[in-house]
Amino acid sequence: MTAHAWCFPLPPVSVNHLYATVDGHRVMVRPARNWQQLVITACRQPYTPLPGGPLAIEIAARFPDDGRRRDVSNLEKLTCDSIAKAHEIDDSAFWDVHLYRIIAMPLGTPRLYVRVRKLSAVRDSLWWLQVQPGPVADQFLQEAKRA
Repeated sequence: MTAHAWCFPLPPVSVNHLYATVDGHRVMVRPARNWQQLVITACRQPYTPLPGGPLAIEIAARFPDDGRRRDVSNLEKLTCDSIAKAHEIDDSAFWDVHLYRIIAMPLGTPRLYVRVRKLSAVRDSLWWLQVQPGPVADQFLQEAKRA
């Protein structure tokens, strides 16, 4: 099973500032479009197609040590969309998404590490079938049915 891996600079914007409204239309802001084009170019040099079927994507971020609070989950949308666009697939192919914050590395240039591989065993990503809802979830469902 072959994995595809890349290293990119961190995206310049968070998911909260990814789009702007221009003349009544939602458009991706220029810094995000530029970063997406960088990802597309990197993924196509040399181009190796992603395997078919469900995919797993791992995104590891090394943030700058500047004291700012950063949410690693803000990286998922633009990264998945950019990888999907580079490979001309629907981003719904990413069934298994893992996000990592790198903190135990020497200081260095902030980076985003991405690895995509074929999801080898769907059952490995179905752990949640073993979890039973607790009383809070049951109460919520009963109240929702009554509403």
